[in-house]
Amino acid sequence: MRHPWAAVVAGSTAVATVTTPWLLEPPLWVRGTAGVLSALTAWAAARAVGGVAAGAREVLRGRARSPRLALGLAVALVLAGCSGAPAQAAPIRWTAVDTPVAPAKSGEPVQVRVGLDAAPTDAGRARAAVTALVRSGGLARSTVLVAVPTGSGWVDEGAVASLEQLTGGDVATVTVQYAQHPSWVEFLLGTGRAERSATALLGAVKAQLATVPADQRPRLLIFGESLGAVAAATAVQEVGGVDGCLLVGRPGSAGAAALPGCTDVRNDDDPVPWWRPGLLVGPRAGLPWLPGVTFWQVTGDLVTSLDHPLGHGHRYGATLADDWAQLLGVGAG
Repeated sequence: MRHPWAAVVAGSTAVATVTTPWLLEPPLWVRGTAGVLSALTAWAAARAVGGVAAGAREVLRGRARSPRLALGLAVALVLAGCSGAPAQAAPIRWTAVDTPVAPAKSGEPVQVRVGLDAAPTDAGRARAAVTALVRSGGLARSTVLVAVPTGSGWVDEGAVASLEQLTGGDVATVTVQYAQHPSWVEFLLGTGRAERSATALLGAVKAQLATVPADQRPRLLIFGESLGAVAAATAVQEVGGVDGCLLVGRPGSAGAAALPGCTDVRNDDDPVPWWRPGLLVGPRAGLPWLPGVTFWQVTGDLVTSLDHPLGHGHRYGATLADDWAQLLGVGAG
């Protein structure tokens, strides 16, 4: 074997990946796949380190110049600054905005959902959502919730239902679709559609609420989960002026500074807030770290992060009742 020391490093990394504790308990095939990938990563890194050392030695001896050394360092710095988002569940069913909307009965929650085909622009879909919100009697509710979906258009119905129960149904929820892809696809595409849509919707809803007399004006909340949480956070920073902001399972939020005006909620074993490519080369505060190992363990956990009971992994739903209650300053019952 030409590089036995690299093989030893790779094998040790694979064993550590499979046997050391994970955030979740994935199936054996996930552990095995992560072990193979971490071994390949460690082998490549060991070879790269050896190549850099050899190149540096040749440079110091005046025999060669190695531009690959600078290139390798640049790639490492780029990876350390990246962040990601997970896959998501199936999309929700959208209500056509051209369908007549009857005002909801007293004590009955209002739900407005506007799909991509409602208008060609974010601003147009936001206006359509506000129009439907007004026609359905949403402004007569004590609370209006802007729920930002994930990339596939999914909204955590359990999370919304827990707020409806807490308010006795005195809440109107408005959602606008911005894409049809899983969140990880939206992230890789880098279109910024989630942020633009959420900002347009929050701005339109806030402008409409400003037309209601102050003593009758509903409180305005915004909620987002996973990629929706990233978009909701951006909307609050751009528009501001909300009465409550709940961000759930926000990618990259673990170990990061809190966002002013927002409450971050995450399960201790949810890999989504922890994941980023930079885990390959550096630790994150609060997360045990081994080079290569931790990155592939957290990546493997993403695969099954939705295959767990509520309150674990990337599943929240009705477990958010206490967080809603704390946000509103009332008892969860």
